Amino acid sequence: MAILITGGAGYIGSHMVYELADGGELPVVIDDFSSGFKWAIPSGVSVFVEDIGDQRRVAQLIAKFGISEIIHLAASVVVPADRRQRRGKSARPSRARTKEAAD
Repeated sequence: MAILITGGAGYIGSHMVYELADGGELPVVIDDFSSGFKWAIPSGVSVFVEDIGDQRRVAQLIAKFGISEIIHLAASVVVPADRRQRRGKSARPSRARTKEAAD
């Protein structure tokens, strides 16, 4: 079963990817690498450097890999004050962008 992991290059996400791969699942990682690291992902796992808010791209990945589950772990630990005040796509919480991608 293919499972999409958002934020799969982060601390928690990479551990989830290892557990899924070790359990015989097919993890597929999407991460913008704003705080994650490619070295944290096991070799052989498909990794895509994308914004989870890109609905078209997420839909392509879901179709390509036959994704049946999504584990959303993409998040920012700290959001600086200037970013909270900005308007536009990049200022929206990842939760809102994930919902849009899922719709």
